[in-house]
Amino acid sequence: QAALVDSAALHLHAVMPGYTHLQQAQPVTWGHWVLGHVWPLTRDAARLINARSAAGVLPLGSGALAGSAFAVDRGALAQALGFAAISANSMDAVSDRDFVADFLYAGAMIGVHLSRLAEQLLLFSSAEFGYVVVDDAFSTGSSLMPQKKNADPLELARGKTGRLLGNLQALLVVLKGLPSTYDKDLQEDKEPAFDTFDTLQLVMPVLAGLVRSLEVRPQVMAARLLPGLLATDMADELVRRGVPFREAHGLVGALVKRAEALGVALTDVSLDERFKISEHFTEQLWATLDFEHSLQRRAQTGGTARAALEAQLVAARAAISA
Repeated sequence: QAALVDSAALHLHAVMPGYTHLQQAQPVTWGHWVLGHVWPLTRDAARLINARSAAGVLPLGSGALAGSAFAVDRGALAQALGFAAISANSMDAVSDRDFVADFLYAGAMIGVHLSRLAEQLLLFSSAEFGYVVVDDAFSTGSSLMPQKKNADPLELARGKTGRLLGNLQALLVVLKGLPSTYDKDLQEDKEPAFDTFDTLQLVMPVLAGLVRSLEVRPQVMAARLLPGLLATDMADELVRRGVPFREAHGLVGALVKRAEALGVALTDVSLDERFKISEHFTEQLWATLDFEHSLQRRAQTGGTARAALEAQLVAARAAISA
């Protein structure tokens, strides 16, 4: 998380295309994109804390299933051993592995979120994008193709997510058919729990180092911005001029098709051609269409405007230090 926040801070306002369905959608910034990966990991951290809390219930004194026949002070034992509470039911206590499942779920979600980050960084580091360059320390060459530079840690992080998901599934399958109290099946909780811990310990420091050493290329990102990214802003401007959004959406869609037919960029369609579709497409409206204006329009919490991004960065720093 800290590595991502630092990367966001370095290029907080660097404009880049934002994507939906892997197609350019609206302009965003590098900082906004990176911080979008911080918040899922913040939720993951909360899940780990909750899993630890669930593990802080003392089962000692439950016996095999019916409790202890001796007058043990379970509260004193819990305090001495560092547990926050004692179990309320001895039969539940000897069979409870919810805290292990909670940990494995948290680990699986960390894997999912890191895998999504890795996938996008792999795309962004490809020649087709070129938004980032992965440092040589986190890359390998090809045994056949001399020009290749492969970001193996990203691929391995993506691949190891399968282990994390499998560990969760393995435990849930063990638990699903057990009767009350203890059964020997429960010894199968150890291997997935330890493997998830070891896998996270392996993956997370490597990805943190890779992110810290990334070369971000704002000029390349800016060069990839297509005028079509401003189509939503066109519709928004029409709405501000009193056009219902459904109608505005249709008018801009028609203009996009006309631009494609003419073989020109959306913002380069002439006034005459625009007026064939709608007289709302005036020069005054056209003057409002630029990427920076689009970013600054979105000034609410969580948006792309400068003040909103700076506030989000402060919030992210506070969240990871809590």
